[in-house]
Amino acid sequence: MNEEQKNRAIQIWNKYQDEGEHFLNASQEFTREQLHEQRFEVIPVVLAVLQEYLAGKMELDEFKTQIDSINKRHRLWGFKGINGQMFFNLLVKTCYAGDKIAELDAILKKSLPLPASPEQSSKIIEDFAKFTKSISQYVNDLRGAPKIGSIPFFLSYFWQIQSPQMYPVYYRSMITILLEYNLWTPADKISESYLSFYQLNHELRELFSRVSGRNLSLWDVEHAFWYMNQPEPLPGPQQPTITVGKPPEEKKIFQTELPDSYIPPVAVSYTHLTLPTIYSV
Repeated sequence: MNEEQKNRAIQIWNKYQDEGEHFLNASQEFTREQLHEQRFEVIPVVLAVLQEYLAGKMELDEFKTQIDSINKRHRLWGFKGINGQMFFNLLVKTCYAGDKIAELDAILKKSLPLPASPEQSSKIIEDFAKFTKSISQYVNDLRGAPKIGSIPFFLSYFWQIQSPQMYPVYYRSMITILLEYNLWTPADKISESYLSFYQLNHELRELFSRVSGRNLSLWDVEHAFWYMNQPEPLPGPQQPTITVGKPPEEKKIFQTELPDSYIPPVAVSYTHLTLPTIYSV
């Protein structure tokens, strides 16, 4: 980011911080401390299911069902939507239609473990995109095929579960604000977009930590931008109205042909949490 972009990002952080760092999830208001606790209670549950699947002790259909059940009970990452569970369901359905379940099982077990590096995460996304494109031939109407643009969210959810301090989730709500304030633009290739998004999130975490005088997390970054995407101010202590300046000339991102990095918008209600200094997961 250049200096002008950093200043706009700081305005976004200051607005979020000064207005109380609280937000709605599933039509209920939470404090960051409450949601912090909830995410860390659920992470070991997801990890146990993931590890059992990766170890070959759980079949793919059962893994899909268990992940769906957890995220329906605990709406903390937005995984139950179009780019998470719905994408997962389409993958499985399409692979059954094309007799490709064994191939899907193999690529999931290759892709879901924590990448060794950000560069490896980009390569994993690229390979997963090639597989997803290859199975579209088994869908009569391509509008019902698994969307390539859902892959970064789908995979990064599992990566963040394994390492919250390292891998940001590729949220559409965050990308909307990044685009609106001309802070970042996705690349045409989703693998390149996620790597750039990864780097930006860590740059923002360092920037926000410096200006706030606190050791912040990727979750702090995530929810500062999510807060800007809320339809109306949340109830809470009276705070002065803070206006965040947009760039004088906003880029128009709509085009006839959407890049692979596009993911469909989805109504989100994510929660904000603060990570401890030392992680046990």
